[in-house]
Amino acid sequence: PIAIHEEDYGRLTMGPQGQEAIRAVSNHGLMDGYPHGAFRPDEPISKAEAIVATFNGSGIAVLDGQEVDRFFGENDRYRNVPGWARAKVASAVRGGLYPAANGQVDFSAPATQGDLAILLSGLDTGYSGDYREFLKERGRLAAEWQRLREESGQGSANAV
Repeated sequence: PIAIHEEDYGRLTMGPQGQEAIRAVSNHGLMDGYPHGAFRPDEPISKAEAIVATFNGSGIAVLDGQEVDRFFGENDRYRNVPGWARAKVASAVRGGLYPAANGQVDFSAPATQGDLAILLSGLDTGYSGDYREFLKERGRLAAEWQRLREESGQGSANAV
């Protein structure tokens, strides 16, 4: 989970709703923050961060290592995807969440409204109600899936 330090809350311009939202996306595995659990609530996010956060809520399976390597071997225009995001960006493109790039994409550049529209339109939640309720249900189902895998001796599911 994201470690939210008191100074982070002080900088958070969204107030208590922002604090609740940060906890919710962390608890549901949608966002991880930075190394050591740091979270920078008022900083813009990169295209890679937006793709990964949306991917985490998509239900699309993460490609295995060989598939990820093959994807990047076949798609030079994705060469600047940061290492931490490679598997999920490749999976998002292959899974239809993010369209294949027509040219070189700067994944460290800030995400645009267009990027967000593309990502959100790629989500097929099958849920037409309150998105917060969808996230709660997704979290419940993920926990149940993990419990069943552990009971069957299959270990943990792919990390998101």
